[in-house]
Amino acid sequence: NYYEVYFGELVFSKNKEKKEVALAFLDSLDLIFPTIQAIKKSAEVSAELRKKGKTIGQNDIYIAGIALLNGEMLHTKNIKDFLHITGLKIKAY
Repeated sequence: NYYEVYFGELVFSKNKEKKEVALAFLDSLDLIFPTIQAIKKSAEVSAELRKKGKTIGQNDIYIAGIALLNGEMLHTKNIKDFLHITGLKIKAY
C-alpha cells in the first residue's frame, strides 16, 4: 500500500498541499512486512476467492493476507476488489 500511495502521489498529484499531507501520512505509518504466516494467509485468501470465482491482483492478495493476519483495517480506494474476502475490515479513503 505504501508503494501504491507514494507512487500515485509522485505521478498523479497536482495539488502540492494534498501531496504533502499524503506524504506526511505515509511517514507516520509503521510498516508490516510479509512473514511466512502472512504468505500462507495470502494463499488462503487466493484459494477462497478462486472458489468464489473471483480474482484480484496478486499484490492485493498479499495486502489482504497481511491485513487479516495482523487484524488491521485495510484503507483503500479500491473497495470492490476486497469485498469478497471473508473477515477483512475495509475502509474507503
